[in-house]
Amino acid sequence: MAASGFSIVLIIALLLGSVVFIGLGTLIYYLIYRHVINKRIERGDTSKKGMMSPVWMPVILVGLQFIFGNPLLAVILIPFLIFNESTEVEVHQSMEMLCISVEAMQEGHLSVYSIEENEGYIKQQSEGDGIRFTCFSAQEMGNSWQPHYLLYTELSENFPENAVYVIEGTFYENGEATGGVSWYPTKEEFPNCIISGMPDIEDMDCTYELEITCNVLDEKEEEKLGSFSETFTLSTCELE
Repeated sequence: MAASGFSIVLIIALLLGSVVFIGLGTLIYYLIYRHVINKRIERGDTSKKGMMSPVWMPVILVGLQFIFGNPLLAVILIPFLIFNESTEVEVHQSMEMLCISVEAMQEGHLSVYSIEENEGYIKQQSEGDGIRFTCFSAQEMGNSWQPHYLLYTELSENFPENAVYVIEGTFYENGEATGGVSWYPTKEEFPNCIISGMPDIEDMDCTYELEITCNVLDEKEEEKLGSFSETFTLSTCELE
C-alpha cells in the first residue's frame, strides 16, 4: 500500500475509534446511571443529589476528545507523515530529489541498492576534506522503475559530536538548474544518499549534471570544519 493510502486508512481508523470511544462511553454511563437511579427508587431515597443526565455525556466526551484526542492524533500522525514525505521515492516522470540515510534504505525496494556497486550504473567517486561522494548514474535512460541516480555521502574523518552537517544538491539539465535539495542530516544519518527517479523518456536527453556540496560547521554554524563540493555527469547514454 502506498504511503498516502496508508495515511488515509490510518486517519479513518482513528476517527472511527473516536466514534466508538464516544458511543461506548455514553452507553457505559447510561447503564451506570440507570442502575443507580433504580436502586434509589427501590430504597425510596430522594435525599441525594441527582446524577447528570446521560444526554450530556456525548457532549463531555466530544470535549475530552477535542482537548486530548486531537493532540494525540496529531502526535501519532505528524511523525508518520513526515517520515513518509522524506522517504517516499517518486520514480515516474519526476526529477525531484530525495535525501535518505543508507540505514533507512535497508528496507523496501531501495534495499537492492548498495554504496559499493550497482548493476546497470556508472560509478563515480570523489573525496576531499574528510568527505567522500559516490555517484551512481543509470547507463540506460529508458522508461524504468529504477532511480536516475544515487549520490552517496560518507564521512571519512571523525568530526566533533556537536558538528552541524549541511548537504546541498543542484540538478542541471542542459546547463540550467531544474531542481535542488538541502538537508541537515545528523551524524547518525551518514552515510546517506540523494536519489532521483527517472523522467519520461520522451522528455529526456543525456546532458545531466549534479552539483553536490557538503559543509561541516561548528555547533553555532559559524565556522567551517570541513567542506567539499563536486559536480558529477550523470549519464552519457544513448537513448533507445
